[in-house]
Amino acid sequence: MTRYLDHAGRAVNAAVNAIAEPVAMAVDLGMAGVGAAYTATTGKPADMPFISFASQDVADGATAADLLNGMNPVYGLMVTAHEIGRAISFNDTGALAEIGGGMVGSMVGPNRTPRPFTPTMRGITSLSAHDVRFSQSTISYHRIDRSTNLPYTYDDLVDNMRNYGWRGDSIDVVHMPDGILTSVDNTRLAAAREAGINVQANIHGFNDPLPDEFYLTRRFGDARTWGEAVLYRIRRQRPPVFEIDNPNGAVRRPVLNGGKNE
Repeated sequence: MTRYLDHAGRAVNAAVNAIAEPVAMAVDLGMAGVGAAYTATTGKPADMPFISFASQDVADGATAADLLNGMNPVYGLMVTAHEIGRAISFNDTGALAEIGGGMVGSMVGPNRTPRPFTPTMRGITSLSAHDVRFSQSTISYHRIDRSTNLPYTYDDLVDNMRNYGWRGDSIDVVHMPDGILTSVDNTRLAAAREAGINVQANIHGFNDPLPDEFYLTRRFGDARTWGEAVLYRIRRQRPPVFEIDNPNGAVRRPVLNGGKNE
């Protein structure tokens, strides 16, 4: 019984690590970039902290090349294959449980890919928040209610959705050329995902004309259609690499500015 509990514990621990480690690695890679710039500018070595398992690798004397090689997904697949073979040859069922837990964690950790949209649908409908992409790289944590002029936060919005479901107007979403939906309204979409509820969405075709007031106020620059409006918003995001990586919209939730995760 103790053996099975140990295997289960190792599998759960590996699953949790598989979810959290890619995020920590992304942060570490950013810190490594800052360190490289510092060294190139000053000629001095940068003492940069690492929050992923790379911190232990550094303590063990790993070089920058070692770290980058370890973060390479192709290299990771080769290591996994080797570890599975080793576990089988030594009849190490505990190691197999740990590898399996890591694989499960890696599947449930990232946001799932939105499903293609049926182009015959138009107008207001209920959609899974995970089937709509974002058009912004960041959203504001602190907000102002336009109807009451009172302040509230992103967390307030999430809590309200959890308690009362979707309230208020629908969000505008656009059927993009790749067959998937992208939202013009990003904050309420992100909150709905976190609250675990569907969104009420007003679905527009890529070439559907924008309302005249949007063009007259230049809300989306010179855009005349809903598709051009989404592309305009994507192009204005910073850093510019956002548009390169997400030409039709992003699956990942935008970063919260001015709030809890800064």
